[in-house]
Amino acid sequence: MEFVTGNDQCRTEVSIQGMALKRSVFKRWSLAAPHRCDVKCGLEISCQSYNYNPKYQICELNNRTKEAKPENFLSAPAWFYIRRLNGRAPLGSIPESTALSCHEIKASEGKHTISGKYWLDPTGKGKAKLIYCDMVNEDIDECKGNHSCHVNATCTNTKGSYVCSCHPGYTGNGRDCTGT
Repeated sequence: MEFVTGNDQCRTEVSIQGMALKRSVFKRWSLAAPHRCDVKCGLEISCQSYNYNPKYQICELNNRTKEAKPENFLSAPAWFYIRRLNGRAPLGSIPESTALSCHEIKASEGKHTISGKYWLDPTGKGKAKLIYCDMVNEDIDECKGNHSCHVNATCTNTKGSYVCSCHPGYTGNGRDCTGT
């Protein structure tokens, strides 16, 4: 299956047979044809790609691409995978499609990525923040901007993310710290 947009005749997306993106599925349906799966994906703002099983007529919508989560792109002989082409909101560009880190956005969007503000949810708990990502340099210091570490915690920058640790005399997960 191959899709081409009217605005961009050179861009295509080709299905990848025998592969599926796992651990990124947010909706699943029984649909008689793959083009219906493509339509469902097009109606969901957070749909980045989909998996389809023609034998069992199962459609799975993903909130990530194989580029963003290569470790979850697995062999699945009865399935095929395709990245959404038409109308796909780039990862991190809207609050409904947050990324875990700037690194994940760059992996997902590749050469189309530019430095700017993106919606990130580093904890993956639905608390998105608009954060500046420097896509030219390898890593940004998420601790310099807004982060979710507690006032009694230290923010430590890591490649593509950050870690919060409670100060001595406090306990918790770094995002919530209480005095001992």
